[in-house]
Amino acid sequence: MRLANFWLLLLLLGMISNSLAQICIRKHGTQTMHVCCPGYDRVKGRCIPYCPMGCENGRCTKPNVCECNEGYKKLNDHRCMPKCDNCSNGVCIGPNNCKCLTDYISNGTDDCVPVCKRACKNGECIAPNKCRCSQGYRTSANGECEPICSSGCPNGRCVAPETCECNEGYSLSAPNICDPVCSSGCPNGRCVAPETCECNEGYSLTNVCVHGRIM
Repeated sequence: MRLANFWLLLLLLGMISNSLAQICIRKHGTQTMHVCCPGYDRVKGRCIPYCPMGCENGRCTKPNVCECNEGYKKLNDHRCMPKCDNCSNGVCIGPNNCKCLTDYISNGTDDCVPVCKRACKNGECIAPNKCRCSQGYRTSANGECEPICSSGCPNGRCVAPETCECNEGYSLSAPNICDPVCSSGCPNGRCVAPETCECNEGYSLTNVCVHGRIM
């Protein structure tokens, strides 16, 4: 016997054996009756397994034994629930079909991410309406992420971590230090505000600081 035929014969014998296992013999007086075994129901002349509590999202393959449909996993002996590869912060309502919770939205990969009504500029939305600032930023009084400049940026403003932008009339004289600009250069004095010189002791101010009386 060829190997393929041998396996076919075994398969047929298995099917016959399984079919016979569902049929029981019952004697009624001198009469012998073939009936479905316990746990099986007769449907259209066939004995099929019976699951008394049903088989939600699956099929009854043996008495009280459910086999889940594709895309579902067993929750208990009579119910199968859908499977989702990613469904954090949501409810899996079908195979790889995630319904996000309130204040969460799908990120396009069947997962749910939190929503911040105010955009988390320079940060990350880690929970509904809660931002976590990126490194070099901190939460301001109005809840936004603002850059940190250790110098405080006197006479300017902090526009990026450790980066100052000077106000009009000021220029950077050192990293993150904004000094006033005087076009004259303030000889014999110092520039204390834009185009404003303060003379050294013993000098008076005309257009420039000169020694002694005003010229």
